[in-house]
Amino acid sequence: MDKANTIVLYTTGGTISSVYDADSGTIIPELTGEQLIEHIRPVLGDIDVELNDMEIRPGPHMTPKFVLELSKLIVEQLKRPEVSGAVVTQGTDSVDEVSYLLNLLVKSEKPVVITGAMKSENELYNDAIGNLTGAIRIANDKKSMNKGVLVYFDETIQSAHDVEKYHANRVDAFVSPKGPLGGVYHGEITGSRSKNRYTNRRTLIRKSGLSKSASVWTICRSGFTWTTATTGSSSKDSEQAMCRPRSLMRSLKQ
Repeated sequence: MDKANTIVLYTTGGTISSVYDADSGTIIPELTGEQLIEHIRPVLGDIDVELNDMEIRPGPHMTPKFVLELSKLIVEQLKRPEVSGAVVTQGTDSVDEVSYLLNLLVKSEKPVVITGAMKSENELYNDAIGNLTGAIRIANDKKSMNKGVLVYFDETIQSAHDVEKYHANRVDAFVSPKGPLGGVYHGEITGSRSKNRYTNRRTLIRKSGLSKSASVWTICRSGFTWTTATTGSSSKDSEQAMCRPRSLMRSLKQ
């Protein structure tokens, strides 16, 4: 069998997909997946990238329902023998939440890498090209197998289990209390610590007191704080809400 070298890319908007609009003085998410990768294809070598432009959503509007549907698409694509992994680009405000939830929903030894950009294309230190290139390489690398969902920014690989966004503007905005899983330096992927992708699901069930047969959706609705995308207020029922696991994550690290 030929080596799997196909990466499935899902774009959902965010700063990485945005261009600067001089009239409004703001950035507008309008770049397609093809436009995102057209400049990096030469450095990807024999990696084939399949593009899937999803509904454009700001980071705070990546609702659990949307992530659940996204996870189903990813799971189906990862079953294909020629696919080595998947990459998701999104707004950075909910990267830690989305990656955590996907890590519970996607059951595959193949890697899923989430990335985005902290700087838009009109700013100095624009990180979009570097982040996307690195994420695709990581998803295509055998060393990324069996590590669950990964988050890649600023040449650093983080685990979805404990990554958190600590700054609104810095390119190194994402950190993990236990340190990164590795990085990409001079095009080479390195590792510094390992993480069993299944630990958080087992621990989550134990901490929540739910049955071992409980669905991830039940676990999420029972054990997480939901924050509405528009007001920031807490809610257990709002559909326009993101599952924010920060408080639970802190308890799991104890």
